[in-house]
Amino acid sequence: MWGFLKRPVVVTADINLSLVALTGMGLLSRLWRLTYPRAVVFDEVYYGQYISFYMKQIFFLDDSGPPFGHMVLALGGYLGGFDGNFLWNRIGAENALITQSRLMLLESVLIFFNLLAVLSYLKFFNCQKHSPFSLSWWFWLTLTGVACSCAVGIKYMGVFTYVLVLGVAAVHAWHLLGDQTLSN
Repeated sequence: MWGFLKRPVVVTADINLSLVALTGMGLLSRLWRLTYPRAVVFDEVYYGQYISFYMKQIFFLDDSGPPFGHMVLALGGYLGGFDGNFLWNRIGAENALITQSRLMLLESVLIFFNLLAVLSYLKFFNCQKHSPFSLSWWFWLTLTGVACSCAVGIKYMGVFTYVLVLGVAAVHAWHLLGDQTLSN
């Protein structure tokens, strides 16, 4: 009954050293002197105020763009334990971070949803070739639409993600139209 315990256990691992090195350099560049300078910089003054409003359940629309990006930042603040009581009243105030990946701006979130939209469309196209109308096909198609919508909801510049995905889809559809092996 316990015969499987008598057999030796063999574990093999393939390590990609370039991936390990890039990951290490990425972590080092983002974590090195993480707390310096401890000051509010640039647009964090405005986005910090917006997040404070959302944390206090004050909902608003402003002229800076769609509200979804501010809500995503507020969710991050909520998950991080921010209560909304910090005054974001001037540039140079204590407790903020300085590099692009550390700033409280919408660009990082926008880039995430842009890349998610492109990735999910490519996964959808791959499913289209192998198993159209399957559960994974529908999942990737839906995720493409959701990611594109989130990109537009963060900044109006996200509409270019729609244009990119629609352009690639148009090229793929053009090739499908000429495929004589497919039924009508």
